Amino acid sequence: MDYRGWGYSSGVPTEEGVIVDGMTVLDWVINAAHVDPSRILFVSQSLGTGISMGVVSLYHDLHPEKPLAGTVMIASFTSLRRLVGAYRMAGVIPLLGPLRIFPKARDYFVDKFLRADFNSAERILRLARATKGTRFSISLVHATNDWEISYLQSRELFDIACDGDSLVSETVYTDKITKSIQQGRIRHIETSWGGHNDIQKSDTVVKAVLSAWRRSNGIQCDLGDMAVAERC
Repeated sequence: MDYRGWGYSSGVPTEEGVIVDGMTVLDWVINAAHVDPSRILFVSQSLGTGISMGVVSLYHDLHPEKPLAGTVMIASFTSLRRLVGAYRMAGVIPLLGPLRIFPKARDYFVDKFLRADFNSAERILRLARATKGTRFSISLVHATNDWEISYLQSRELFDIACDGDSLVSETVYTDKITKSIQQGRIRHIETSWGGHNDIQKSDTVVKAVLSAWRRSNGIQCDLGDMAVAERC
């Protein structure tokens, strides 16, 4: 399936439009393919995290009684508006650098030409609240050497999803740090390897997906511990 305006699909992509496209596919999977919502896990990366967060949060607004399995977001961002304002090409050259001494002009430029916002910060808070007490899990994975989207964006999303919960558990491994609340239902994983484009291939992402899937089925496993992972 291609979003409108992409691949073989006609039309012009908009934030509302691509979220509708995602909802259409999700509706087909549930009602035509007859897959139970609790068996559906969303995995997205980069710009896709904004779209998936739009779809998943909208779905739970409409169907709070039938939660999905969860969502794993790789290299996510708080909002496209904030991302563009601070974006640095190759992590070095600020895209709007010439306007940094004129913040009002920079904000005007972004407001005028940015046609989508993908406010994942607002949506993840709503989603965390709507799914509290369920098996639905939220996992954020980001590499600290990501030069396209700063890992601080995912860190901020995790803080927002915590919604004031101060009982944060932290585990430090040789190559990553994992923070979580509500017995791992909401997690933030920072890994030292993968950058922006190769992180999907990492063991960290594979383990995050498997852990989210097992959690949705009531199996509690710490996949950071390989001995435990093998037993699971």
